[in-house]
Amino acid sequence: MKEGVKMIRKAELFYTFIRSSTSYLIGTLYYNNVTGNYKFTYSTLALINFNLHHVVEMLPFARHRSTVSDKLFPCFKRRLPDESRREGLSEFDALMYNEGRLPSDNFYFKEVFE
Repeated sequence: MKEGVKMIRKAELFYTFIRSSTSYLIGTLYYNNVTGNYKFTYSTLALINFNLHHVVEMLPFARHRSTVSDKLFPCFKRRLPDESRREGLSEFDALMYNEGRLPSDNFYFKEVFE
């Protein structure tokens, strides 16, 4: 592995309520550069905040434990730019490139650099 390349990368998933323009942290997506595995975990706030209940219900993940996969989860994979526009980027990098934004909903990602 190249020096300076992080083994585990993470991106926080947010949801913005249009009326208030307020964004809430829904969960965190982790990507392991070595194994290629992904993990998603809901934030505690998303699980206990009644106003976010319908947002959590839109996503297919276990509520009180992490969900792990050796592939990018389908609900996030559909947020990738067209393959012809990825220019050799990994799926995780392509997802971060456009923040996973879709015109049809209010979810977006922000990569966390620690």
